[in-house]
Amino acid sequence: MADILLVLFTGFLTGMTTILFGFGGGFVVVPFVYHVVSASGDHADQAMHIAVATSAAVMILNASYASVTQWRSGNILRETITPLIFYIGAGAVIGAFAAMQLADTTIRGLFILYMVVTIADCLLRKGFLTKPAKTALSRTTVWVGGPLIGVIAAMLGVGAA
Repeated sequence: MADILLVLFTGFLTGMTTILFGFGGGFVVVPFVYHVVSASGDHADQAMHIAVATSAAVMILNASYASVTQWRSGNILRETITPLIFYIGAGAVIGAFAAMQLADTTIRGLFILYMVVTIADCLLRKGFLTKPAKTALSRTTVWVGGPLIGVIAAMLGVGAA
């Protein structure tokens, strides 16, 4: 029963951080799954890979739903999201293959580094607390940013905030 309550609490915390900050699912899910798999003893040497894959699978559904919801409410332009879909997907394929080549400890180190950089960005960047104006994305942003988002999301199980 305690295990079920822990999973429910983790799911609740994941949803709350995502709603409050616009990100956070991977920040909660990846460490949680990592510790559960590590503690179980089964596949402990692959715990980070399993945690990242779990988070990425959940993220695909959540990001799709959130994108459609935000588009319907007028918060994002269709021209903004549509071109990114292909490029993020291509980056995700590259990131998944790259992650398979990396050791579990390397992925864990990259995940920790990503968390530190993201937290610093939230604390230091003014734009985090203000709503940006709706603008179309430049070709460079789509061609470089899209694949980069996909690579980071697939390798680390986070939404590349």
